[in-house]
Amino acid sequence: MRFFIGLLTVCLIQVSALADEGEALTHEQALSMVPGSTMSRIGQNGGLREWTNGADGTATVSRLPGPGSKQGVRKAAARWSVSDDGRYCLDEDWSTGQGGPLHWCSRITRDADGKLQLLH
Repeated sequence: MRFFIGLLTVCLIQVSALADEGEALTHEQALSMVPGSTMSRIGQNGGLREWTNGADGTATVSRLPGPGSKQGVRKAAARWSVSDDGRYCLDEDWSTGQGGPLHWCSRITRDADGKLQLLH
């Protein structure tokens, strides 16, 4: 009987942990988790953008070319912030010739491994 109760407790703990996965982070959670984190997103052309959020609010964004592209990796300076409603925002300082500058915001969450992900 004790074994059954222990097993049930473990199952309930695992279910409650899964319930938090995928939920948007609050302003306070985002501010504590973003510094030092590495994030990425796939652009409309299929190219990957990847960056690490510095503790000072800066980042360097790397654009990796999409499938079949002849362009190399490009980099731009950026600044991140968290809005009052908890959205993660990034200002990317691309030249106008490279489609910039860009400003965007997104809700963020943690995946099962604890990595921050953009919610679309």
